[in-house]
Amino acid sequence: GSFVLADHGSTQYHIVLSRSASEVEQFAAQELQKYLHRMTGATFPVVKGSSSESGKAIFIGSELAPPGFIQRHHLGFDGFIYQARPGKILLAGVNGRSTLFSIYAFLRELGCRWFAPNFDFYGSTTGEVIPKVDPLRVPEVDRAITPSMKYRRLDIEEGRTHTVNNLIQMIDWMPKVGMNVLQCPLNYQGEGHTKWDNWRQALIPQLKKRGILIEVGGHGYQNFLPQATYFKQHPNWFGMIDGKRSDATRVVFETANPQAMRVFLHNVKAYLESHPEINIFDLWPPDGAEWSQSPESQKLGSPTRRQALVVNAVARMVKADFPKMKVEFLAYQNYL
Repeated sequence: GSFVLADHGSTQYHIVLSRSASEVEQFAAQELQKYLHRMTGATFPVVKGSSSESGKAIFIGSELAPPGFIQRHHLGFDGFIYQARPGKILLAGVNGRSTLFSIYAFLRELGCRWFAPNFDFYGSTTGEVIPKVDPLRVPEVDRAITPSMKYRRLDIEEGRTHTVNNLIQMIDWMPKVGMNVLQCPLNYQGEGHTKWDNWRQALIPQLKKRGILIEVGGHGYQNFLPQATYFKQHPNWFGMIDGKRSDATRVVFETANPQAMRVFLHNVKAYLESHPEINIFDLWPPDGAEWSQSPESQKLGSPTRRQALVVNAVARMVKADFPKMKVEFLAYQNYL
């Protein structure tokens, strides 16, 4: 069966948020209101109330679900439900971000499609299709969605032409297609053009109101022990190639040197302290890395093992000082 949500530019439904609705849930209500208005011409008032709200309503958020309802579905990380019955629609997830996902999933049920970000250069074409429907009929549905992948990233690593404007357009598109992580280099290849600090102040509010996780880092132990800063005074902190200490950025620092490791860890910690928005820290060796051939490094084992030692040292520090943060590392090529 189905029922009428809006007809001839009017509706009997209002959108209900809990009185303690989060920033993400409030944004979800605004998005639902916006797209339903574009589809029907009707204005759906947004109010704060309880699950006992009288009249026809669209309830947003887990607090307005029946007791135990979300838990019974075993939705896991970022799971959500959307349930539509005449007079009552429930859109809710295990967190604010997944509640936002439930909004877009419900709108897809009604015919909306988001094929790409609405980049300016698309002009009037846009990257989305929002149908005009009169009357708008809603199918009676009861769906529980558990994403099969925990982290669903948009990686902007090699983008040389990003601007704040087009990055915001990408962020706006991400939850519409179920992405939950924006991955950005700390400073891609040390070149300064794809660098988190270039945009963080403008992007953090956009990411936070959608609940999107922030992942920063990438290639470059050298970001935290730069050759230009330390090599002249401390050449023994850097890797040995063919019997000579090297200041090449692709050569991994001397991870067997206790002083070098202490300074490296200190600089990683300082960066993370100054960037508290980071949820996932990417800790990768230089791109095309060469590992030190020094006797002391060789005693530590293969590059695979040496990378594990570096990652574990950082992970211990992170666990102590940033307990909610995750450390991500590479397991490709010679890192098995």
